[in-house]
Amino acid sequence: MSLIDVLDRLFSTANPRVRELAGLALFRCLPRRQLAPLAAHLDEVNVEAGKTLIREGCRNSTFWVLLEGEVEVLIGNTRQRTLGPGDFFGASTMLNRSLALGTVKTRTPIRALVAGVAQFRAFKGNDTVATRVSLAAQVRVRENSKIHGRPQTAA
Repeated sequence: MSLIDVLDRLFSTANPRVRELAGLALFRCLPRRQLAPLAAHLDEVNVEAGKTLIREGCRNSTFWVLLEGEVEVLIGNTRQRTLGPGDFFGASTMLNRSLALGTVKTRTPIRALVAGVAQFRAFKGNDTVATRVSLAAQVRVRENSKIHGRPQTAA
């Protein structure tokens, strides 16, 4: 192991955000040296219960990764699913620059990592993460299509 690898490992394990990312399914098995730049492009936020984070029919400019708490996804005022720690949302509208087909509201207070449009480019620049995010968005598109009987994009 080179000196650079040792320093990289020390820096990455010392960064609590890198440790949190490494524990999430989306980022699992990624080398910590790939997680450190991603972690640098995320901001941590706390949001109280009852807040709308993404509104159906509107543009979304934020990718969210839940660390604590729960949000609910509604389509046409019908609750579709509840997301919790480790889940993420806002990816498909960030990838496609499409209007959100669902509303996301906090059920409980949440702690989350967020990336705006410019920050999200760092995710798209990492092939492994970009593929995982894209595949998850496609799964949600299929789920929503089955629920509503028509093709659509995910919230």
